[in-house]
Amino acid sequence: MISYKLLLFALIIASTCGVMLFAAIDDAGYPAIPLPGYDTVSITFRTSENGDVSLTAYHANTLVKKFMGLGNQTSLPRDKGMVFTFDSVDSRTVGMRWMEFPIDIIFVSDDGVVNTVVTLSEPQSLVESSVLYETVECEAKYIIEVNAGWTKENNITHGTEVHIDDSVSV
Repeated sequence: MISYKLLLFALIIASTCGVMLFAAIDDAGYPAIPLPGYDTVSITFRTSENGDVSLTAYHANTLVKKFMGLGNQTSLPRDKGMVFTFDSVDSRTVGMRWMEFPIDIIFVSDDGVVNTVVTLSEPQSLVESSVLYETVECEAKYIIEVNAGWTKENNITHGTEVHIDDSVSV
């Protein structure tokens, strides 16, 4: 009898392989998010130096979307990101699996405050990208991924207030 974990693993791998076939380029020349049906949400960061800084983020709210993240994308527009939402605060791990560009990862608590900002570099080889990729772990209810350097440019640091569109659900 096939175990539940093995079946889930096979489903994720099959979904991932199928998803990679649907990657496309959008009208602006940027790679399209690999799964159809991503909603976008508005995120506002309240900073003391820059006032309100807004970002439009693709919403990763399903298991497959969370697993894929920004993997297999060649770039991300400067004013875009991806937000991962969860039911509650817990220890969350983010990895650079199949990434082709560096990102800033913003871990946000359930009360809408930045806990930690971490920059991860893109993998330098196929082995690094698929097996030995870099990871980071932190307590969070929300995780926001943006281009590396975006948080520094916009003074997003520990303690920054974050407002995620009210329509967001996990």
